[in-house]
Amino acid sequence: MTATNHALSGAVIGLAITQPAIALPLAFASHFVLDAVPHFGIGFSKSEQNRRLFHRYLLVDASLLLLIILYLYFAGAGWLVFACLFLAGCPDFYQAYNYLFNKKFRATGGGIWNNKFARFHKDIQRGKESIKGIFIEVPLAIIFTAAITYLL
Repeated sequence: MTATNHALSGAVIGLAITQPAIALPLAFASHFVLDAVPHFGIGFSKSEQNRRLFHRYLLVDASLLLLIILYLYFAGAGWLVFACLFLAGCPDFYQAYNYLFNKKFRATGGGIWNNKFARFHKDIQRGKESIKGIFIEVPLAIIFTAAITYLL
């Protein structure tokens, strides 16, 4: 799932559920629920053309994420919304770490990132990513955005 939809789902949870003890773990769990659904993904491969396409995809996704954060900030969303937004996306942070340090800088190991949690996260979305997943991602983004607008 794109970072955009993970963030949007976290924001919806933070706006809809005002009790932190429920909203925070639910936002974290939402990451895995969304990753278990077929979703958009182009993957990272060794071909230069696919690598450039993947980097463009990351740039667009990061830009949309920034716009969401700015929108919520200027709309006056509280700390719980931002905490849920963060928790809904944080399981992907180890992938960014792995890419930057283990692949880009040729570091060795993987330490805490090479564990059962990381394998579970990878396995839950195995076979779920494809170009056709955009037809699930876009409607989800529209639904989440409408829910945020309503809840604000």
